Amino acid sequence: MTERIPPDCRHLCVGIPSESVSKALAAANEGRIIRISVNPEIVIFVGEKQDYVIVPQNYCSCKDYLLNVVIRRRRRSCYHILAYCIALRIGRVREIVTQEYGVKTLIVRETITLGKSPTLRKLFEFQT
Repeated sequence: MTERIPPDCRHLCVGIPSESVSKALAAANEGRIIRISVNPEIVIFVGEKQDYVIVPQNYCSCKDYLLNVVIRRRRRSCYHILAYCIALRIGRVREIVTQEYGVKTLIVRETITLGKSPTLRKLFEFQT
């Protein structure tokens, strides 16, 4: 499975189950990674049921990241960060079109408080 992962991202696979690696590949190819800010870099992973805030190489708002990366130290990352790395290497990171700070703040707030961002999903025509 890891042979399909770009070489620069393979280190992130350590400890991630193979089915999650497959999910990361699929998410990257489906364009579910959206960069909403460059400096600081903030990315949203649009999931089927829930969205996650990612600060690449440093943070993901998912429970797996907190439990298995931060607390238990069993993994180097979660599959959302792996998906971001893959999407970046294959040119599938999407960019938010608005430069309006308030919209970006709203997207992060919705993602954290509601579990998904209706605003972001509407902008990119994802199912809500």
